[in-house]
Amino acid sequence: MNKTGIILMILALVVFVAAGIFIVNWQRSERDQTIEEIKNLQTKILLLPDGSALELAKTQYRELVSPLGPGIVLTEINGQIVDANKAYQAMLGYTLAELKKLTYQQITPEKWHAMEKEIVKDAVSKKYVQFKKEYIRKDGRPFAIRLTGWILTNEDGEPVGTGSLVIDISR
Repeated sequence: MNKTGIILMILALVVFVAAGIFIVNWQRSERDQTIEEIKNLQTKILLLPDGSALELAKTQYRELVSPLGPGIVLTEINGQIVDANKAYQAMLGYTLAELKKLTYQQITPEKWHAMEKEIVKDAVSKKYVQFKKEYIRKDGRPFAIRLTGWILTNEDGEPVGTGSLVIDISR
């Protein structure tokens, strides 16, 4: 191969690597933007008083999270499940009404509780956290998940809930 051919191969490789880096960064910024939209609507759902503004926030939230492939869940700061999209319900085998009677701690095997408690404390100072753990399906079978979670805060910066994007990685 001559010198020109080698230079063209190197140039093509550089362009290919640069394009890959651009795509990864674009996907990350799009994911961050989606998480921020979900986070803002979840915060409104937890903080707004009953009324038309709350209903509008709930409608916007459902329109945003319903078509998403990953499970999306909203909990109060104590872990009580407030809302979950269809993907989250299907992943666990529960209806929304059943999930609302549970906390995320109840669907997490006990061996993960201490680690998760530390992660939640750490999440207060971060945009979001990512980690792997397990959930327990309604039929009692545990399965592995990857969770991206965030803390929801009130106007004073005090934690009022959590939001999570959950992917079943057991398959």
